[in-house]
Amino acid sequence: WSWFCGPNSSFKIGECDSTPQVPTPEPTPAPTPEPTPEPTPAPTPQPTIQGFCNICGGQLSISNPGPYISLDATILLGMDSVGGVTCGDAVSHGKNGHVPESNCPLLPALVTNTCGCS
Repeated sequence: WSWFCGPNSSFKIGECDSTPQVPTPEPTPAPTPEPTPEPTPAPTPQPTIQGFCNICGGQLSISNPGPYISLDATILLGMDSVGGVTCGDAVSHGKNGHVPESNCPLLPALVTNTCGCS
């Protein structure tokens, strides 16, 4: 600008009284970040199957699936005792591997007579 309107310029006085108007460039908008995807939840683990537990022990089986077992046996099975647990329910629970392994050897003494283990 000063070389146009400086002391050696060919412009007349008054022609260079203002600062030249240079267009202001439009501001560049900040880049829009890509949306952050929601984290993928970890898969729900499958319940751990302990292993087969024969509530009668060994190769014995029940002959009376209907009677209700004692509360102590129900607790060892890890079952909800509301409404009671029958011998048949206890056998199914053991076959499905839901009896804690450490409790399985304790069950025969509690269910043999009630469930007719033979």
